[in-house]
Amino acid sequence: MRPSNGGFDRIQTIGGFAGEVRLTREESMAAKKKKKASGDLIISKTRTKNAVKKCNVGAEFYGALDEAVRGLIRDAEARAIGNKRKTLKAVDI
Repeated sequence: MRPSNGGFDRIQTIGGFAGEVRLTREESMAAKKKKKASGDLIISKTRTKNAVKKCNVGAEFYGALDEAVRGLIRDAEARAIGNKRKTLKAVDI
């Protein structure tokens, strides 16, 4: 059966009286997933920023760097498996 409130399980209220925002359960879950997505990075944002000496680091750089690192790992894993090993070594990069 469908809930009588228009298909939403519940509505969460954020804010006070003047700036009240109403989110559906799905929207609040999506907001939580967005926060979690940045936690899925292999690389460390702090260490990356500390490694850069003369430039600022844009927010999109971290995602691109993370994808490049994941690609290196995929390629290294394929090479190790191709050489009948289960251990990644520096030579695989």
